[in-house]
Amino acid sequence: MSDTKNILQSAIEVNKIVYDRLQTKESKIHNFCQKWQITELSVFGSILTDKFNQNSDVDILVQFAPEARISLFDLENIESELKIIFGRDVDVVSKKAIQCSRNWIRRQNILGSAQVLYVTR
Repeated sequence: MSDTKNILQSAIEVNKIVYDRLQTKESKIHNFCQKWQITELSVFGSILTDKFNQNSDVDILVQFAPEARISLFDLENIESELKIIFGRDVDVVSKKAIQCSRNWIRRQNILGSAQVLYVTR
């Protein structure tokens, strides 16, 4: 049980650091995700490392509700809105696209390191 508690505590601490780096609040992410029918939003890449700086972009992994009908145009709008929220460049990829990727190294790196910031309950 203590391992589970340590993992949970670690995830909470990482999320606090990520929100500080993004200079935003959980409520903004929550509202954004509800608007776009996002059931899970995670970050991956440099934001989770000491290499993150003022010039870094933010890598976002999203999973949509099964009933969501998201077009490429919608994905561009999602990216644009997140860019405004975070005040920096953003790259958004769909979790489904990564899970189906034939590049197993990229798939493993992204899915293995992604830190969930929002998930529907």
